[in-house]
Amino acid sequence: MVRDMLLAMALVATPASAADDPSRIRVVGHGKISTDPDVASLSFAIRGEGTSADDAARALSRKRAAIAEGLAGLLGPKAVLRTGTLSMSDVRDRACFGPDGDDDRPKLSTGTCTVRGYVAVMEGSLRISPVKEAGTALGLVGRLGATNPRLDGFSIADRGAAQQRAEAAAIRDAHDRAAGIVTAGGARLGRLISVESQDARSGGQEIVVTGMRSPAAFAPAPVAIDIAPEPVDTTATLIVSYAIEP
Repeated sequence: MVRDMLLAMALVATPASAADDPSRIRVVGHGKISTDPDVASLSFAIRGEGTSADDAARALSRKRAAIAEGLAGLLGPKAVLRTGTLSMSDVRDRACFGPDGDDDRPKLSTGTCTVRGYVAVMEGSLRISPVKEAGTALGLVGRLGATNPRLDGFSIADRGAAQQRAEAAAIRDAHDRAAGIVTAGGARLGRLISVESQDARSGGQEIVVTGMRSPAAFAPAPVAIDIAPEPVDTTATLIVSYAIEP
């Protein structure tokens, strides 16, 4: 559901513009709209362990494949698991780092500092639409071995449409503000002359994961977790000039 809300701002023409051209008025209008989000951002870590670096890498690869398959089963074939930072760390006995565990000087891999194994860690992320599946997806990746899964936030796929609606609300606000001021002065509000934006625009395109629910084969259905995210606010600030008619 989409709810339009106007946030009025009582700002009028600057004295300079009024003095330069008394036949026009320049006002600032604010618009704010709230839109229920349709995209959820999920992030997690994938961890693989082994006595050798190859074993750790293989364990991580298997876990990543299982998570990707499970998400595809829940969200459909368009669900794409994106990966980020990948690291490989060696594991040594605690005694190697001194009595307080804070000795991080370089050490030879002998005695208590012999490498006992390796841990590979990969960052994973996913954009989910519809958002109602986000809680269930979080529980699923946790079941499949992901570490620290979390919902990082919610957004809207069509930000351009939301921005246009916020700007329309800002123009309505500016019109009402200007009309009130001009009418109080015994004149009439004329045509719209110009519109300037104070908002910084950002480009780019949202990549959205969509799909129908399809339970993964040979696995119990994931536990459903209902979520109710807050609406996403979109704002606009416009400087609008109108003619003043006697």
